Amino acid sequence: MAFKIPNWLTVHKSKLPKTYAYHFDQLSTIPNIMNGTAYHAHELLYVFLNGEPKFDEKQKQLAQRMCEAWIKFAYGEDPWQPFDQGNKWMGFGPDNCMALKSEAEDKTVRCYSRFKKIVESGIWPRFVSAIDNLVNRRDEMGQ
Repeated sequence: MAFKIPNWLTVHKSKLPKTYAYHFDQLSTIPNIMNGTAYHAHELLYVFLNGEPKFDEKQKQLAQRMCEAWIKFAYGEDPWQPFDQGNKWMGFGPDNCMALKSEAEDKTVRCYSRFKKIVESGIWPRFVSAIDNLVNRRDEMGQ
C-alpha cells in the first residue's frame, strides 16, 4: 500500500503533459535477505549501473536499457510512451524483460481495482497519516 498506491494515484491524477509510469519486477539475485524478491529501491542498482559487476549478461542488458531510458527522460525525451497516451505502465522484469502493459494486462500481478477501492473507501488519508505519524516519531520509539 505504501509504495504502490501513491504511484497509481500520481499517474491517474497527473495534470502534467507527460507522466511516465513504471513497475520494477526484476527479482534480486544478490545473496542477501532480499534475494528472490523485487523490493523497493532495487531498481536503483539497474538505473545507475551499480549492480553491473554482479549481474549476468541479461541483467546487464536490462540495466543498460533502464539507464538509457532515465537519461532520455533527463534530456526531455520520451523514455517510453507517456501514461496519458494509452494508460500503460512500463514493466521492468521479471526475467530481464521490458514491456508496456495496460492495467488490464497486468491485473494478475497487481490488483489495480483494489487500489481504487482503497482510495475511494476513505481509508487512504488515514493510512498515510498513520505512516507519517510513525515515521515522524521513530526517534521516540523505545523510550
